[in-house]
Amino acid sequence: KSKRVPSVIIVSLILGAVVFLFPIQSRITRILILTSFLSLSICVGYLIVKNKIILFLCATICILTVSVFILHSERFDQERLREAYISKLTSFQNVRYIWGGESFLGIDCSGLVRISLVYALVEEGIKQKNIHLLIDGVVLWWYDRSAESILNEYRGETLIMGRSSSINTLNIEDLKGGDLTITEDGVHVLAYLGSNKWIEAEPMDKVLIITPPSDNPWFNVPVKIARWKYLP
Repeated sequence: KSKRVPSVIIVSLILGAVVFLFPIQSRITRILILTSFLSLSICVGYLIVKNKIILFLCATICILTVSVFILHSERFDQERLREAYISKLTSFQNVRYIWGGESFLGIDCSGLVRISLVYALVEEGIKQKNIHLLIDGVVLWWYDRSAESILNEYRGETLIMGRSSSINTLNIEDLKGGDLTITEDGVHVLAYLGSNKWIEAEPMDKVLIITPPSDNPWFNVPVKIARWKYLP
């Protein structure tokens, strides 16, 4: 049995990595990732339990880590989260467009604005020792979003702030970094980076950063402005 455990660990790692790196994500791929993680956790736990000293050290570390996160849970720097989100968004610049994608191997418009926030929430949750940010990141990862669902304030995670005849005519004085614009037909979403710069996953092309005024078609259609509830 002890020989089987390392084999399960290796298989779980390979399966999890392959599915995680696969650009097109869906409920099925998320279930496979969670299954791989669960199998890995059970196997590692089994190996730890067999060694009393390692078990004691791991239990102590877990208790201390959870305690630190709980004690810091009320501390939440929104501006740091906003900066982290913008940084994650820009890290996808020039990544190719793939419908349904949400990785550096390929991404679409809603995948860009969503997975960047997932990374920012998890990263800042760890850095700020805030368990709520970590949970928000996992929940945001689990429930998929389309541009249309963002427009419809799906799960109350976005709030529609207003409307404009186009991004080119939009008053940026009312915007914050991380705000979104969604075309009124719910087809496309873009994110505001600040300093009059926008980022989008251009269909059939790649992730672009654009400064208006622009002749890009998405900058000349009616849009609604949305804001993530995590970035009030």
